[in-house]
Amino acid sequence: NKPGWWKKYGDSLHKWFVRYVGFEEAADYIRIYESQFVPGLLQTEAYVREIITSGGEPDDVVEQRIEARLQRQKRLETDTDMRMWVILDEAAVRRPIGGRENGREIMRGQLERLIELAEDYDNITLQIVPFAAGAHAAEAGSFTLLRYSEFELADLLYLEQLTDADIDDRRNVVEAYTKAMTRLSVAAATPDETLEMLREMLKDLEKGEAED
Repeated sequence: NKPGWWKKYGDSLHKWFVRYVGFEEAADYIRIYESQFVPGLLQTEAYVREIITSGGEPDDVVEQRIEARLQRQKRLETDTDMRMWVILDEAAVRRPIGGRENGREIMRGQLERLIELAEDYDNITLQIVPFAAGAHAAEAGSFTLLRYSEFELADLLYLEQLTDADIDDRRNVVEAYTKAMTRLSVAAATPDETLEMLREMLKDLEKGEAED
């Protein structure tokens, strides 16, 4: 119920996203499956800038949105009681972000950040669903589940679309996505295997830079 830091960005952020951030800040367990991009909470500043500037918004709005996303990430550094479980499709990690000149630099920094999170953050579990897993449990696309252990609140499901988003607390819907998250965790590489995958991706990227 207390005013949040995100209020000052209200004019530049979508109303549905401002609502979501309030729920995210209160959650003590965040579960994410992402099929297209690295989730916003884990993005580097260069990755954030490339994603947000591609939307064609005015410069002042772009800068406000970048600042808001980076501010949102600060919780990772300050709230060690908050737990995150993130499952990424391999495509989300391998998809190039940025142009020919800066794309590799952006992705190198992003891979290094994911490796840092996997190695040094005990409250973050990171898994990748490899291409070799074939069809898996994420037919519904990317989603986020929020849990509130200290409050008498139901788990919430967050689904984002191009122009809006849904926040759903219906038990049958949340349970369906919770089961999908469990199936994805089985199909995915283990956290240790995921860390090795990320290191190999980084090596491949650096090798490509050297050959150029």
